[in-house]
Amino acid sequence: MALADLLQNAVRHAGGHTDVARIQAAIQTQVQVGALIQEAPHYRSTQDMKAGPMTREGWAVEVVRLRGIPRESALQLVDRAIAQGRLLMESPRYATRKAFEAESRILAIELTGRSTWQTALPATTAEAGLDTRLTPGQREAVMLMTSDTDQVSGIQGLAGTGKSFALQNAQTILQQQGHTLVALAPYGGMVRNLRKGGVPANTVASVLAARDKCGFTDCLSPQTVVVIDEAGVVPVRQMDKLLALIQPTGAKVVLLGDTAQTKAIEAGRAFALLQEHGMKTVLMGDIQRQRPERLRQAVQLAASGQASRSLPLLGRVLTIPDQFSIDEHGHKTRDSSTRYEAIARAYAALPVEQQASTIVVTGTNASRQAINARIHALRGLESKGQRCQLLTRHDTTRAERSVARYYTVGDIVVPERDYQCGLKRGELYRVAGIPRHDRITVEAISQEATSQAAIEIIPRTMSKLSVYHLNESELSVGDQVHLTRNNAQHDLVNGQLAKVVGIKSDTLTIETGDRQITLPTDRPLHLDYAYTTTAHSAQGLTCDRVLYNAESFSRTTAQDTYYVSISRERHEVLVFTDDADKLPERVNRLGYKGLAHDLVQAHTAHPILQRDDQQTGLKQETASPFEIG
Repeated sequence: MALADLLQNAVRHAGGHTDVARIQAAIQTQVQVGALIQEAPHYRSTQDMKAGPMTREGWAVEVVRLRGIPRESALQLVDRAIAQGRLLMESPRYATRKAFEAESRILAIELTGRSTWQTALPATTAEAGLDTRLTPGQREAVMLMTSDTDQVSGIQGLAGTGKSFALQNAQTILQQQGHTLVALAPYGGMVRNLRKGGVPANTVASVLAARDKCGFTDCLSPQTVVVIDEAGVVPVRQMDKLLALIQPTGAKVVLLGDTAQTKAIEAGRAFALLQEHGMKTVLMGDIQRQRPERLRQAVQLAASGQASRSLPLLGRVLTIPDQFSIDEHGHKTRDSSTRYEAIARAYAALPVEQQASTIVVTGTNASRQAINARIHALRGLESKGQRCQLLTRHDTTRAERSVARYYTVGDIVVPERDYQCGLKRGELYRVAGIPRHDRITVEAISQEATSQAAIEIIPRTMSKLSVYHLNESELSVGDQVHLTRNNAQHDLVNGQLAKVVGIKSDTLTIETGDRQITLPTDRPLHLDYAYTTTAHSAQGLTCDRVLYNAESFSRTTAQDTYYVSISRERHEVLVFTDDADKLPERVNRLGYKGLAHDLVQAHTAHPILQRDDQQTGLKQETASPFEIG
């Protein structure tokens, strides 16, 4: 984390109880005692703005490479450039010792597991079971899952390359030889898709949250392959726990994901870390999802970091500028409603059967809610249903949920376990106040518990809290919705799609698959409209058509979210933006998700095995010469 971000977060956490000078002093104290790691000074060239920052030693190595002079002479040139202002020092970044140790444990498990999976199938046996329809990338992935001897290995699977088909073929081969394949995934919707394909699956969170882990580990053995799907979304904290849980069982772990797509909300990028430190990884780069060749080329470019070059290949990019107003205090307000209306009208104009296979993708929850509301109205469902209180998950990290300042009066808190203070697992509690900087008061909202007094809690002492936004929306018969929380009673998973098929004064009936489920409306429902999704939630989805709201002013428009947004569709993607001239620069923007190891050592990324540059468009960039002296 950069110093500026660290100071900003610390000031927010403190809530006015300290000042910046004391925070800076505390940071240095934590560095001195080893609790915080401060990276070595990095310098940026003022003459080549495209060059990334490097340490003094890094610049010297570059000078030696370019000029062939001795190292000491190169260091003198670098020092002169620093003194003359041609190399400027960057603001330092920090990481916690705890994060570094978690990353180190992950790397140690992968390293010690190399060539130790003794129950791998013979290569000839695995090859004999390969489906003839597999692409070259899928063949390599199946061979890695079945016959590779490393206990931890990876598959870099680009969007739309047929990961499900490869998984199913690997499962068939393993089962024929007495082995088993199971999967874990970050989100409930991904789990449901895996199960539909015949692969036993659970969410990462459910496995880690279980009080008795034996229910999971007892099913594992050296004859088991555990696939962690969408591994790029799994944070370091969870990956550390997962590998520590699985490694002693002797099972093989295969991380399946795409480092170019959206990252974990929490800290770290464990999948990328392992790749950068030499984990055996094969590439599935044969994109199949997009039917038109130009769309396949666009996705390939986006996957290889060339997002702006892919924009012209998408077809239509509609520019609908925002409107601005200025109040009496000079504050400027942005109004994007005209563009949201156009997106909603484009969706509503589609035949009903095409609407079901169309996804609207946007960057923020605010725009998602606004577009959803207009689609509901334009589908002719307004004033035909019932106003319901709906709960959508508050996208916060585990660390943020431990700080009172990140809660808002009106938020709904759901404990995932019983607490001695009186909170009951699965009950809904409304945040009633924030009386002190480190605590909040909550009130039970169930009719049976409304007589209970407000409960004061200290979030940092409670690691098992889920937080939801409460909003009121109309639900009508015909509305498409999705679940926002697992429901074991009705066998529903977070993210599962459903359709509203019945409404009464006190109940609402939804249909999912061939089942109908009736829910009471006297309490908030874990439901939301399913017409529009954020880019982060869209990962793992497939549809025929995408309507993409690409806002040039939003921090959520970046290289990874753009890649996810334009790679969901089979046939068509239509882009709506406020400024087409600024969009190429915005979609090239990299969102940095730091690692503690980034700060303490420089390392060279190990190439992905079996890389097929012609098919994927992935290229290794060469360093440009830097003039520093």
